Amino acid sequence: MDAGVVAWTVLWLVIGGWTGFTIWQLAELGDTVTASGEAIGSAGQALQSLDDVPVVGDRPAELGRETVTTADSIRERGQVVKGQLRQLAILLGLAIALIPTTPIVGLYGPLRLSRRREDRSSVPTPRQPGDEPRSGA
Repeated sequence: MDAGVVAWTVLWLVIGGWTGFTIWQLAELGDTVTASGEAIGSAGQALQSLDDVPVVGDRPAELGRETVTTADSIRERGQVVKGQLRQLAILLGLAIALIPTTPIVGLYGPLRLSRRREDRSSVPTPRQPGDEPRSGA
């Protein structure tokens, strides 16, 4: 029974750690989103620079400003998503590791200790020479 409890606990600790690590790696998507925002921002700045060209008109510059604003939002959101995914990695990893193991360890551990104490107290101690049995009278 002890080996089964240990195996169960180790299994869920490994699964929880693995899940947390995998989701932590997904947080790198936030960096990808941020880099995409930077690329879009560069494109928007290039469009804004067309404002100086007299033949083109105002529309490309206006589109460039909108693009830069959107790019700033994308960059910010990429960093927020990265932080949120890292928080999720920690919380989900802990939840997966602890929810199935805490009741087992919390219930089995004290029961096992009390059984061990009972086993020790039920073993008769050998009599020493000169010990006399006590009478109830």
